[in-house]
Amino acid sequence: MVEEKTALDDEKDIKEMGEYYGKTYAEVYLIYDLEANCVIGVMGYPAKNSAPAIELNGRRLNFFGYKNRLLSIRQRYDKTPMGENMVGFEALVGEEYHDTRLAKIEEGIVAKTVMTSGAVKYDTIGGHSPYEIAKQKRDVEYIQTSKSIIADHELSVNDKGNRVERFEIFALERIK
Repeated sequence: MVEEKTALDDEKDIKEMGEYYGKTYAEVYLIYDLEANCVIGVMGYPAKNSAPAIELNGRRLNFFGYKNRLLSIRQRYDKTPMGENMVGFEALVGEEYHDTRLAKIEEGIVAKTVMTSGAVKYDTIGGHSPYEIAKQKRDVEYIQTSKSIIADHELSVNDKGNRVERFEIFALERIK
């Protein structure tokens, strides 16, 4: 699933990065952009308070971009077939921009505000009260359940024996 060699990445550098984070974290995950065919970041568990963190399915993880490719991460409201929340990523690799932070079934439920500042376009997802968040989660769950929508998610083991979890066009490979 996740190719061993990528055109944009130096495999030695990726290995060294994994070893570096492996000294600090019990679990280390490489974040891949499958359409751009490259590593965009790394995640470590358990999270340290001194680094950027995200809560994903009850686990707090630190995340770090690689070569300034990872822009943001979001735990979405739609569920995997195993009942866990899907994860969305935003990445910029060269001229390629990929964004899965907002699920198709969340469109129109989870607000997406577009602000323009000069030539730069920013979009934000979130910033709601606990009540609004609970209502959005309920609405997304209802749509996903009532229409039997299955999230684009896959869990597998690669040829190196590493666990790989794919979320649409992004994947997390556990390397430690």
